[in-house]
Amino acid sequence: MPNKIYYTWENIAFAIDALCVRLEQLEFVGVYGIPRGGCIVATILSHRLDIPYITSLNLARGGDGLLIVDDIADTGGTIRRLKTAYDTATYATLDYNPSSVVEPDYWVNTKDDSDWIVYPWERKDSETVQDYLKNVGAVPKTS
Repeated sequence: MPNKIYYTWENIAFAIDALCVRLEQLEFVGVYGIPRGGCIVATILSHRLDIPYITSLNLARGGDGLLIVDDIADTGGTIRRLKTAYDTATYATLDYNPSSVVEPDYWVNTKDDSDWIVYPWERKDSETVQDYLKNVGAVPKTS
């Protein structure tokens, strides 16, 4: 059974502050958030770093000058897929698992394989199996 770590909005504010210190000297044309948790992080970074929020990626444009963010690089599969098309983008996450198949350019916290992070925008009873891995016909729990 994984060790669940519940982040508060204060934890997120601290992590965003730490990430901004590392990113504020760089120049970006836009920030894109990997759906779902990355969208929240990207929105906050867009305001804090005063860079446009990008709602979709364009293969023809490529990754030059883009900041692509997610809440976590746990397995790394999502970022690895994006890096095949947007290899010149800068990748940042709040959390990083060293067992991930890819290392983001910037991250704030390192997590253990045995940890399961529950972000404040997620349900407190979130399961350690992502919902996209569950049966498509399953009825979701209500809050």
